[in-house]
Amino acid sequence: MENTNKKYSWLLPVIILICLNIICGWFLNYYNNRIHADIEKLKESVVLINSCDRYGARTASGSGVISYTNNEVITCYHVINQDKPGFEVLLNDGSTVKVKSIVAYNVELDLAVLSLEKEVEAKPLAVTACRMKPGDEVFTISSPSGELNIVSKGTYEGITEHESTGLITTTAKVSPGSSGGALFDKNGNLIGIISRFSIDKSHAVPAIKTDDILQENRVDCEMKEFYNARKKYEPIIISVEELLNTSQEYHAKDVIVYGFIQKIDGQTIYITSNTGETDVILTVNIGDITDIADLEQGRAVYATGLFLNATERPILYARILEIKDELEVY
Repeated sequence: MENTNKKYSWLLPVIILICLNIICGWFLNYYNNRIHADIEKLKESVVLINSCDRYGARTASGSGVISYTNNEVITCYHVINQDKPGFEVLLNDGSTVKVKSIVAYNVELDLAVLSLEKEVEAKPLAVTACRMKPGDEVFTISSPSGELNIVSKGTYEGITEHESTGLITTTAKVSPGSSGGALFDKNGNLIGIISRFSIDKSHAVPAIKTDDILQENRVDCEMKEFYNARKKYEPIIISVEELLNTSQEYHAKDVIVYGFIQKIDGQTIYITSNTGETDVILTVNIGDITDIADLEQGRAVYATGLFLNATERPILYARILEIKDELEVY
């Protein structure tokens, strides 16, 4: 019996060593994939962008990232693509600074760089190329629905081809108002600018693309000059059916869609085409509608907002412009 014990006495240390290797390997893999960034510090470099009417009243909001210098902000082009005469940024400390001019923009990339009226104390964030693998942790900082610097965590899924560039796709959840916000890798490197989203995914333009537009698309245009040009802008007016049959993605102010109310389910409104054979999901804030009684089945509706061509049907995050008894064809 004693000889048998001696014969197998080497097994216990080997088993212990194997178990320790497995545990250590799991721990190191877990640690390496966790977010190590100082999120609170990064918030200082992410801003909320408000658009203002000629009286200074705030009418809409998006997000932006302080980068390159202490008075430049990267955001999405569709955030500033509005017929409003002014913009201001809200910093993490609660102070505000007006936007002076547009340094550069590119419509296809949906990127813009703004210049502020004065420098701020926040540290400009350097743009970094995305070198990630599926499953790596990421996080976003943005201002959905006007709530300043909300953090959302998720994982990197890959690059989705979209028009002239590839979009970084993640599972981090964002919503209207997040456009122009920051996408970071686990170490806090700025790898993307949030551009669009679907129900369970977010998509960001690679932040490194901003280098390209600063070199190739500089305009150095004062906000007043940009506003005067926007006043001449005419939106596209299309039916629900036309929206369904196009592969293009439209942004705020780019399009007005019209159709008929099919049904209402909570804050989701289903709009049918003229024939009633197809529909688009319209998500709106019911509180923005003056008279809820106007939302009746069969009534004509006109809406504008952010259109996303999803796999099954377009999704419209929007506001209703007008509700009528009959459809007026443009």
